[in-house]
Amino acid sequence: MKSAREAVSVEDEARALGGLGDAYYQRGRMITAYEQFHSCVELCREHGFGRIAVANLYMEGFSRQYFNELRQALENGRETIETAVKVGHRRAELLGRHLIFSILFELGEIDPAAEQLVDAQDIIERLGARRFEAQNLCFEAKVARVQGRRADAVKLCERAMVICRETGIGFIGPRVLAEIALSSDDPATQQQALQDGESLLKEGSVSHNHFNFFRDAMSVCLDKEDWEEVERYAAELETFTSAEPLSWCDFYIARGRALAAYGRGNRDGATIQELERLQDEAERTGLKAALPELESALAIAS
Repeated sequence: MKSAREAVSVEDEARALGGLGDAYYQRGRMITAYEQFHSCVELCREHGFGRIAVANLYMEGFSRQYFNELRQALENGRETIETAVKVGHRRAELLGRHLIFSILFELGEIDPAAEQLVDAQDIIERLGARRFEAQNLCFEAKVARVQGRRADAVKLCERAMVICRETGIGFIGPRVLAEIALSSDDPATQQQALQDGESLLKEGSVSHNHFNFFRDAMSVCLDKEDWEEVERYAAELETFTSAEPLSWCDFYIARGRALAAYGRGNRDGATIQELERLQDEAERTGLKAALPELESALAIAS
C-alpha cells in the first residue's frame, strides 16, 4: 500500500487494498476485510478500474454477510454478475453466483438459490476451475439435504472431497465435511466427519470454513442431543472470532447455547426470553435457515 502511494499509482493502490482484504478475510477478520474491499471498490469506481472493482465487489459481499447484512450482500452479488458480464470477467461472475446462492440459502429461498448453481457449474466447466467445482458440489449437497435427499447430499460431498484433496483441502474441505455430518444418517460417519473437519481447521483453513464448520457442527450435535459438544463448538467459534466478533457468528453461538440449555431441561424465563430474542433476530435479519429449531423449542415451551 505504501509503495503504491509513493509511486502515485492509483491502480496499484486499488490492487493493494484488495490484497489486504484477502489477507484479513483468510484470517477471519471480516470487519477489517470488508473495509479494505469497500475502499478498493470505491477507488476503482472513482477511476474506472472496472475489472479490479468487480473482482473485489463479491468479496465485499462475502465479508458483510457475517455482519448479518444479508440483503446488502445480495445486492453486491447481483451487481457483481451484472458488471462481470459487461467486462467479461467469468471468474467474478462465478463467485457472484456463489455469493447469491449463499445468501438466498440463508434466506430460505432454496429454489432460486439452486438456480445459481446451474449457471455457476457452466462457468466452472468453461474455466476448468476445479477448486470451485468442489464448492459448487457442496452447495448442491446443501440443497439436496433440505429437500430430503440426504443420501444424494452425502454422495455430492464425497465427490467434492475428492476434488478438495486434488486442489487444496484448506479452501472448502472442512465445510464439506460438516455437510457430510449434517446429511448422513450414520452416527459413525457423522463423528468421523466432524473429527476430520476439526483436524483440518487446526492445520489451517480459510476462515469461512471455521464459521460454517462450527455452526454446522452445533446443528449436528443439537440433533444428537449432545449438549456438551454443542457448547464446546460454540466456545471454539467464539474464540476464533474474539479479535473481531461478528453478528452472524454471535447469533449462532447464542443460538447453540440457548438450545443446549433448553435441551438440558432449563426452561426458566431467561432461557425462553433468549430463545424469543433469537427468533426475533433471525426473522429480522433473514436467517430463515436458523428458525426451525427455535420455533420448535418455543412451541413446546408454550
